Formats: sequence, C-alpha cells, structure tokens
Amino acid sequence: MTACATLLGPRMAELSPAIRALHAGPGRFAGRIAVIRPANPLLNLAAALAGFPPAAPDAPLALETRVEGGRDRWIRRIGDHVMSSSQWAEGGMLAERLGPATALTTLSVRGGALEMRGAGMRALGLPVPRALSPRVETREWQEGGRYHFRVAVDAPFGLGPLIRYEGWLAAAPDAPPDASAGAQL
Repeated sequence: MTACATLLGPRMAELSPAIRALHAGPGRFAGRIAVIRPANPLLNLAAALAGFPPAAPDAPLALETRVEGGRDRWIRRIGDHVMSSSQWAEGGMLAERLGPATALTTLSVRGGALEMRGAGMRALGLPVPRALSPRVETREWQEGGRYHFRVAVDAPFGLGPLIRYEGWLAAAPDAPPDASAGAQL
C-alpha cells in the first residue's frame, strides 16, 4: 500500500479515478509540465540545490512510481532533468525526502481532489523551525479524464517562490496493463 493510501485509508475512495490511480501503487505516467523558477538569484540557487528542475514553459514529463525498501519512490523526468524523491507515512503526515530535505505535509480530500499543505521540514535530519520552513501547497485534481497537478513552494519570510510547477499526466503507453489500477486516466 502506498503512503498516500495508508494515510487516507477509506478516503482514497473519495478521490477522482485519475488521482486514485496515480496513488494506488507502482506505475508509469507521461504528460507535460510547466516550471517557473525564481528571478531572485539566491532563491534560484536554493531551488537548484534542492534538486528542483530548471524553468521550462512546456516540457515533457515522465513519472515512475515504485516501492523501494518500504517507501514510495517517485522518479520524475522533466526534459533532461531527473527529480527523485521518496515518500512514507510519518505521524499522520506524508513525509517526502528530496535531497537533504524532508517535507511533512497534511493530506485532505475535497471534491475528489487531493490537497497537501506543508506542516514541517527537516534538513539533514534536523527539524527546521516553522518560521524558516518553505510554505508548500499542492493540489491534484481530475480534468478531462486526466490527472492534473499544481505545486507551489514559497521561501520563508515572504521572499517569494522557490518553485512553481503544474501540468498533467496520463498512464504511459508502455505501462503494464495494471499500472492504472483499473482506472482510466
């Protein structure tokens, strides 16, 4: 069972089919993404050090989800850039490690959409004070039968965005028949 499915339990059934399919288990998906990086050189450097992809107005996106060592592994290929993270359930929240940072988010289901809000962060395994943590907001929804997403990560103290990206995914043409868990994306 994926971290998301573990955390949501029976509320997984409330998700739209495309969202449920993506979070149901291992799979391969393909789509498009737009990435906005900060104009501020220091924030742009911080985004690069975090492993975020470069700016792209419209780039191909491939996502592979799998289970490794009891955790979910999400491997995103955005153009030539690879962004890999691991996810697990921790203290009733979704923990996601990307490079040296681990973000903790709360999950909620609204109208078939999945919403995630930042609830804490660790850097190099040490807690980061809330005032110093980036603000993270994610929304996943189904539109036109496809999985759509929007992610916003803002620097603390109102310094501006670290990264913004949004796009869509569908089951990859080469995905095994069970990759979409029976739901049409």
